[in-house]
Amino acid sequence: MIIALLAVGCGDADDTDASTAATTAAPAEAPSTTTEADADDTNDGTIGEAEDPEAATRTVTDAFGTVEVPAEPQRVVSVSVTVTGALLALDAPVVATAVSVGPLSDDLGFWLQWADVAVEAEIDALPGPELSIEAVAAAEPDLIVGTAFGRDGVDDNLYGLLEEIAPVVVIDQSGLSWQESMQAFAAALGRTDEAAAVEADFAAAVDAASLDTSFPVVAFVPSEDGQLNTFTTVSAHGRLLADLGLDVVDVEAFAGDAALDAAGQRADVVAVSTELVPDAYADATLLGIFADEERLTTVIGSQPTLGALSAVAEGRVVPLGVESFRIDPFSARLVLDRLVEAIGAG
Repeated sequence: MIIALLAVGCGDADDTDASTAATTAAPAEAPSTTTEADADDTNDGTIGEAEDPEAATRTVTDAFGTVEVPAEPQRVVSVSVTVTGALLALDAPVVATAVSVGPLSDDLGFWLQWADVAVEAEIDALPGPELSIEAVAAAEPDLIVGTAFGRDGVDDNLYGLLEEIAPVVVIDQSGLSWQESMQAFAAALGRTDEAAAVEADFAAAVDAASLDTSFPVVAFVPSEDGQLNTFTTVSAHGRLLADLGLDVVDVEAFAGDAALDAAGQRADVVAVSTELVPDAYADATLLGIFADEERLTTVIGSQPTLGALSAVAEGRVVPLGVESFRIDPFSARLVLDRLVEAIGAG
């Protein structure tokens, strides 16, 4: 059986408005987890003391309710390409992943920021762009993971098919930073120590970095369609930039028809019309999301209001690459490295 899995490529306006890239205003809670051993008064609560360690399970509360998963999964399949980076950063035993062939990926459909890791680990690429249920089953997973958010999200129908194969954990990432998202998967997979190590390594890199904070920054997706989709302070991108010590421009007051309220839906991206760009962006340094230098230069050249900004005249324009479209542990480090190179203070 083949079931359609919404493409996560970036060929249309919905993609470039970062529909899979950002956060909502109210962060979701990480899944709660308990193990059989936790509930067993005959031992001290460690999974290793279970009568049959391979049969030990963990109860996870996710986007679909509660599910019993292996306490120490050995064969994990990711059915959402956007979560695979977090799993690889946790050194989870991923044997196969959904892919998305396009500008974000290599020829196999592995996203560029973690493609080399996936290749080295000999992870299988599940056939796409439609997800094959048969291919998932053939990978013989003891745990299936996915996201409830974005174009590669797991819906009710897909969830029902997947749970016939193995336990399924689906995390709603819509209100999570990359650290919170990784922590949620780590809790489900029993890899919280690995998550802590990844965060500590990133924090050390941030501490060692030196960025010029003389100007605020604005992160946007370059487009020639008359409005610029711009990341808010509560988006995954905005939160990452704030973590790096940068002052992120609050553009919500300049929102166009793509703006979403905090109660409602997304709060990560607003559409700023080109006529409002001088007021919204002012003297901020421009950070191009999902853009290389050629793309960013082309869009600035086609948009007089962008071209007239002081950031352009002063050379404060930074393409952050296609990898910056979705923030995960790998792309977060790439963004940091590229900012250090472009606006490093020392």
